[in-house]
Amino acid sequence: MTEQPPSARLKTTSVDLDMLASILDGDPNRSEGGYLDLTTGEAWPFFAFDEDGDFDPDDDRWHYVPCQGSHGSWQGMCDFIDDHVSDPVLAARLSDATTGRGAFRRFSGIIRDQEEVRDAWLRFKDERARDRARLWLLHEGIVDA
Repeated sequence: MTEQPPSARLKTTSVDLDMLASILDGDPNRSEGGYLDLTTGEAWPFFAFDEDGDFDPDDDRWHYVPCQGSHGSWQGMCDFIDDHVSDPVLAARLSDATTGRGAFRRFSGIIRDQEEVRDAWLRFKDERARDRARLWLLHEGIVDA
């Protein structure tokens, strides 16, 4: 869990940014999103809630988290290439890979055997996802700047 500044709406000082980012990055055509528990900071995908349980989406404890799709992740790949790939041949291959359907699979396939680039990408990708989650929390008024 990553520390966040307290807010009137958030009743904890930490939010599970990784799970929140995972929900936000989901495909809006395939997922119903999820909910952020404002008392614990935990984020849950919608499918994790049992219909017979005590979950009430109208309870002030829960804040709906929509899936926003993969555009932010795709932009992260492009930014990573521009800012972190110094080999022009590799950069060109990766740039070509980001075009069209299957971009994430092609990109991952190219860097799979390049340990240094792959590890840098994984760190960059995870931090970018957490940044998108932080921005969403600010935009929703859940945390203060």
